[in-house]
Amino acid sequence: MDPATSQAILAVDVADPFDRFVADGSTDLDDLLREAPECAIVMLRADPGTVLTREWRLHSTHLQLTPAPNFSPAPPSVGIFIRAAGPADTPAIRHWLVKAIVEGELARGRHLDRPRVSGVVDGLLRSTRRSSFVIEIDGRASGHVTLVDGEVDPVSGEYFVELFDQLVELEAASLTTRHAASAALVDRAIVHARDLGRPIRGNVVHSVPNDPHDDAVVDRLIESGWTIQYRLWERHIESAEGRADGQRAST
Repeated sequence: MDPATSQAILAVDVADPFDRFVADGSTDLDDLLREAPECAIVMLRADPGTVLTREWRLHSTHLQLTPAPNFSPAPPSVGIFIRAAGPADTPAIRHWLVKAIVEGELARGRHLDRPRVSGVVDGLLRSTRRSSFVIEIDGRASGHVTLVDGEVDPVSGEYFVELFDQLVELEAASLTTRHAASAALVDRAIVHARDLGRPIRGNVVHSVPNDPHDDAVVDRLIESGWTIQYRLWERHIESAEGRADGQRAST
């Protein structure tokens, strides 16, 4: 169940053999859906080179970086300062996280309820595994990076630090300064993962229809040493009643 939408989501982490879940008239997918009649969306994890068509839409690309033990980023540009978030920063971080979730899904054509999303974000902010860092540009808090420690890959069992969100306000400074600020926040996140001895993972959510900017972000991360672990593909499913009607009509 997606807590931000109350939609039931069926997550398929391992598809072996993979084709049986994506082929036209897939009985394996039908079997899964019969076990989850309330399911509205199927999320399928696929290797980086897999490209699905028809009803499947690319949802997100998930990347990982293993920090070198001696990783030491260059100092931030003049006027940029990064610090650990304190209690006084919570309202701003809440605003930034809600904004990221709502606008990210809006780019995919989904309208989320802000109060419901705020509830999800409040749960994250209360978590002892959450770490946030705030960036100041010319003395003003202008963005953040929020991380979740101790996440576990359901397939490999590997522990990692999740880069949950990173944002620099559009109004904060010039485009050049914002890019420098974003890079500095990512560097701080990598240092955090390095200190914990864990790899760090982040994801790029893809717009609908596809926005070349999303692919460019993935390309820049790869150029910076990140590697794609997998991609999530999304398929919207009609209601159980609709599926049953369709099956009766075809017999």
